[in-house]
Amino acid sequence: MDGMIARTNDPIWQKWYAPSGYMCRCRIVSVSDRQAPQFQRADAKRMQDPEAAAARQAAQPDPGWDYNIGEAPTKGIEQAVARKRQECGSTQLARSSPAAAAAVNCGARTRILRTA
Repeated sequence: MDGMIARTNDPIWQKWYAPSGYMCRCRIVSVSDRQAPQFQRADAKRMQDPEAAAARQAAQPDPGWDYNIGEAPTKGIEQAVARKRQECGSTQLARSSPAAAAAVNCGARTRILRTA
């Protein structure tokens, strides 16, 4: 997705918003309407390379990172807890506090999902 440019109200930001995976170093940079054409030309030139175009077309955020953290700050933890519940077959969820940690008991092991 390197170099991709889209308006702030584009629906792509609902799925693609940095970070888009573990250890992702991507960042979002705001540009003015005056600066945008320069970046659009650079991106169009980059997409003339068939490999780059195919890579962007096939790109997907890492599992659990396909949302805009600014619009849904707790969605990541909710997705992770739901995955662990499904993985463990457990409907019980122990919570110590909303900001602390959520533990899902998976038989002999306990997984801790830490929140900031």
